[in-house]
Amino acid sequence: TGTILILDAVTGALIRELPRDAGRVLITTLLGEPTGKRLAAVELNLEAPIGAADRQPSGESPARSPWRVVLWDLEHSEAAPKVLDLQTEGRRAAPPLAALSADGKTLAATTFGSTTIHLFAAEDGRAIRTIESPSEVRALALGGDDLLAAASEGTIQLWNLFGAGGDAGGYVAGLSSSLSPVGRLQFNPRGTLLAVVSASDFMRNEGATASRVELWDAVTHR
Repeated sequence: TGTILILDAVTGALIRELPRDAGRVLITTLLGEPTGKRLAAVELNLEAPIGAADRQPSGESPARSPWRVVLWDLEHSEAAPKVLDLQTEGRRAAPPLAALSADGKTLAATTFGSTTIHLFAAEDGRAIRTIESPSEVRALALGGDDLLAAASEGTIQLWNLFGAGGDAGGYVAGLSSSLSPVGRLQFNPRGTLLAVVSASDFMRNEGATASRVELWDAVTHR
């Protein structure tokens, strides 16, 4: 549907509605964070003509993708949602990948199969910077200590986004997963562990369960 309902997790009472364009937008993914200040959604514009990007005449600019990531400020009811620019011309096959940091300050997003990861300030949707992955990104996660994880097939890359020292904003380590191709990454709330699920397992069970989960220590990388 085109409406997001915010409910009290204890009583189930309705707290707030976040309306979108009913009948024109399909919300496929919702991302929250522990502070309750930010909410992100992956949306599909149902009115965008399927295949339009592939039919663009030679020499013309590619059509914009119908997929987008939208960010809400839940602290201020009057704040309008912000649509984040992922520069996704012509990429239509899969929805964007997005992740919110545990402190609610940073959102990472990319197009499935792209090598460019965009970082945004969750407070106002401002673009912070981009990170280039050495290969196509197929899963994404943000963890504690400013860690970003991105998976490409069976390899998981780790970056230190904003931490102090010489590694700030730089590449940290590469992990070789036995669950190739990787379909889902998730840090624990403290950001000390990284869980990995195979793409085939994730798709076969429609994301509900996984027969195997691989755990990595986010500090020692083992």
